[in-house]
Amino acid sequence: MVLVCGLTRRLNRDDLMRPVLFHPELGVGPRGLDRERMVEYPTLARRAVARRLEREMLAEELRLLYVAMTRAREKLILTFALPEGADTLARLGEGLPISPLSLEQQQSVGAWVLLHALTRPEGDALRALAGLPETAAEGLGPAWDIHWVDGTALGEEHKVEGLYTDLPREEGVDDGLAARLSWTYPHIAAASLPSKLTATQIKGRALDREAAEETVQSARRGQPITRPSFIAEKQGLTPAQRGTALHLAMQYLPLDGDSSPEGVAAELDRLTEAGFLTKLQREAVEPERLSAFLTSPLGRAMAAAGTACRREFKFSVLDSALNYFPDGKEEEVLLQGVIDAWFEGEDGSLTVVDFKSDRVRPGGERERAEEYRPQLNAYSLALSAILGWPVNRQILWFFATDTALEL
Repeated sequence: MVLVCGLTRRLNRDDLMRPVLFHPELGVGPRGLDRERMVEYPTLARRAVARRLEREMLAEELRLLYVAMTRAREKLILTFALPEGADTLARLGEGLPISPLSLEQQQSVGAWVLLHALTRPEGDALRALAGLPETAAEGLGPAWDIHWVDGTALGEEHKVEGLYTDLPREEGVDDGLAARLSWTYPHIAAASLPSKLTATQIKGRALDREAAEETVQSARRGQPITRPSFIAEKQGLTPAQRGTALHLAMQYLPLDGDSSPEGVAAELDRLTEAGFLTKLQREAVEPERLSAFLTSPLGRAMAAAGTACRREFKFSVLDSALNYFPDGKEEEVLLQGVIDAWFEGEDGSLTVVDFKSDRVRPGGERERAEEYRPQLNAYSLALSAILGWPVNRQILWFFATDTALEL
């Protein structure tokens, strides 16, 4: 059910009264000045620009009205206040039959609706107030329910010994009105749940930002302020930017190429020349770290998977909100994220891989990995829902220590 209120608001034609009007296509529309008689007058250019601006403003107002009215599924309620009462309806009646010119001359969006209401079969009460003949058009689609509410009594002051009191009780008011007004929505907890959720916190990569669009972000990590390029050139990349560079290199680096540090360095230079990496990103990536991964059992398994290995795998799946929020019973949330890599082994098993550029000391991988367990679990649930079979292994690769750790 949609309620469209405020239809009495006047259309904004104030901008058309400015001394100089501008339009992106027609250009400038100034006023003319007669220096001898010291009077201003509208030039032809100003009239043309003003005409175009007014038409565009009316078209936008009509579009907004159309959008508001077409959002209703079961019921549409339009309200229009008439400060002058029946006199306003009488003036509107002068614009009948409806023509483009009469619509264009109206001062509010609600007047467009009222003009149409005056011609409908259900508008007898409005036509009577406007002093119009009791004739109406036919074949205008589904019936309307038109009500005229006389607000004269609402403006009267009711005083008892100088104090304001409530308006007199109307006949037929339901005694259960107070109970209905104090009604509480039974699913208030679900109303606070987000409709979207990312499986990973924002790491600064473009794909992560795209997957996380309009989603709830972690409160302990705000959006970083991008440093100017000249600062980055002087001081180098931030840790987050170095992590982004490392992920970009792992996204495009061939897994079955030369895995020596020299071969990896040559491939990174090629990616930089091709525009996949910037010069600063290339300088931040250590070929030795990537070489250590490619020559590890995990790197060789990914290379052996061939086309059954996917990197930077973006996903969007519906999942039970109860998996992420205590009050998410019987609700669903759109889970979105980007899996660094996953591959299918020779035995048909699925493995999810997540690359980490965190600064971690040897021996501290297990403690740090536990912080990422919910993230890896979300990846596995999403991938299982998409492919239709379970994920068998979850592996974190820490570039700082060249270590693979399975959860």
